[in-house]
Amino acid sequence: MVVMLVLVLVMVVVMVMVEVICHVFAVVGVALVLVALVVVIELVVVMVLLMEI
Repeated sequence: MVVMLVLVLVMVVVMVMVEVICHVFAVVGVALVLVALVVVIELVVVMVLLMEI
């Protein structure tokens, strides 16, 4: 009986950790995409300014 409870607790802890890790990776991924978009926009603006000169 105690072994079953311990196994259930371990399962729950693992599930929660996986959820947290997934959320962290999702947030980091979104941040990286936003940074990449900003860099691309800046590069395009610089190219346009160079073409204008």
